[in-house]
Amino acid sequence: MFWPILLGIAVVFISIAYLTWKILEDWSTGNVTNESSCVAFIKERLANGDYKVVAGVFDQREELQTATGWETEELETELEQEFRKNKNLIVIDI
Repeated sequence: MFWPILLGIAVVFISIAYLTWKILEDWSTGNVTNESSCVAFIKERLANGDYKVVAGVFDQREELQTATGWETEELETELEQEFRKNKNLIVIDI
């Protein structure tokens, strides 16, 4: 359900060398509203070996409220493990 929505939108990507859980948590905290029901993160491996991570906040109707993305050379170990467990998709219910 989240893949087509997040990957199909135009997102401005921020380039960083190292993406961490803290960066994703801080972004989520700053973008969740009273109407939000979940936050989703999707990871994709790029042809050059870097990663693209897209984040979105969804409301109760599963409509996208806001989204952003990061392109990064490396993922924090804990973050990489979470993506691996969940087949490149992490959904956090609010």
